[in-house]
Amino acid sequence: MATDSSQAFKDRAARSILNHPVKCTAKDTGEEFEAICANVSASGMFLLCSAPPAAGTDLAFRFVEQGIVLIQGEARVARVVASTNSLLGAGVFFTALDGPARRLIERVIDLNSDSARESAQMAPPDRPSRAQLSLDLE
Repeated sequence: MATDSSQAFKDRAARSILNHPVKCTAKDTGEEFEAICANVSASGMFLLCSAPPAAGTDLAFRFVEQGIVLIQGEARVARVVASTNSLLGAGVFFTALDGPARRLIERVIDLNSDSARESAQMAPPDRPSRAQLSLDLE
């Protein structure tokens, strides 16, 4: 029989593992810090960093790649937990995302979620990929 906490874990929103740097600013102090987004869902993300802000802190965040802001928005720290490699984790939930940012996050989740990977592994390919063809020819 599943416990309430394990059931809540199973019922949580679909998420995608993501290993992408995020630039964050605590809105109350203006303190900036960098984190790694370990995973993202439609409602929030899990950040890894050396010194996350306290629960309840409002953040502005930006995913930046080669100087281009891919996604930006605002979030609130819901919890801070010990994680791996001497980093701490912060679960945050989105408080403000514009339409394009929300659509991009949803697309990433659709492509990379656990359920998408499971169904891709179970479904046979329509036709062999080039990599499969080259392996068959050798």
